[in-house]
Amino acid sequence: MMQSQETQLSELVSVGKELTAAFEGTQEAELTEKCARIISEIRHLQQKQREQLKQQIQDLINQEELEMENVKEDGEKTEAINQVRTVQEQLRSEREHLEEATKKCEELKKTLEEQKEEQERLTKEEQKLKHDNTHAIPKIK
Repeated sequence: MMQSQETQLSELVSVGKELTAAFEGTQEAELTEKCARIISEIRHLQQKQREQLKQQIQDLINQEELEMENVKEDGEKTEAINQVRTVQEQLRSEREHLEEATKKCEELKKTLEEQKEEQERLTKEEQKLKHDNTHAIPKIK
C-alpha cells in the first residue's frame, strides 16, 4: 500500500521535474501544449490515486468485516476492537497521504500557472523591445 503511494509521489516529482524542464527555452505554443499535458497528467495521477485509495479502503473494510465475523465465531472481541483501531489508523494515514499528494499537486498547478504568467509577461516584453528597437534604428538612404 505505502509503496504505491511512494510510487505515485515519485511520479508526481517526476511530473514536477518535467514541468521545470518544459519552461526552459521552449516556444510559447510548445509551452502551452506541455502545460496542458502536465496538468492533464497531474489530474490523471490524482484520479488514479483516489481510485487506488478507494479500493484500498474497500479492501480494508472487507478485511475488517471478515475478521470481525471470525472474531465473533471465536469469541475474540478484544482482538477485533484492536484490529478495527488498526484499520482506522491505516485509513487516517491513507487519507493524510492523499491530502499531502493533493496539496503537492495543487502547488505544482499553482507553480505552473505562475510560470505561464511569467512566460506571457516575458513574451510581451520581448515583443515590445523588438518593436521599440525597430523604430529606434535610423534608416540609411
